[in-house]
Amino acid sequence: MLYDDNVRAFYRRLASELPTAEERTDFETQVASAELARKGETHDTFRFPWPYPDELRISVDIIDAIYADEDGADVNVIVHLVGGLLSWAERFRNDSNPIMIWPPPKDAPLRFPRYNP
Repeated sequence: MLYDDNVRAFYRRLASELPTAEERTDFETQVASAELARKGETHDTFRFPWPYPDELRISVDIIDAIYADEDGADVNVIVHLVGGLLSWAERFRNDSNPIMIWPPPKDAPLRFPRYNP
């Protein structure tokens, strides 16, 4: 499991940008079953119990989102999927300052640059 219900809730929100309902459900299942292998200031690495069912792997390799930090600066979050599985995530501000809010509040607006720059 992820280390915090709010972090897990944030990653689940990213599923809304996946192309199909099946992939959204599969990604939510991955988020629910992922274990945090390594937590960093700007990166998280995940692992799964193996073998992971092939039917729950998804076709995208990146999910990205942007939210506003406490001072209004953009925080970018990029989730990397390897072989269709949640692998690692990075977060950063474009101005290189430390992130003030992580995870963002559940009602924080998200922008998805691939689909809505």
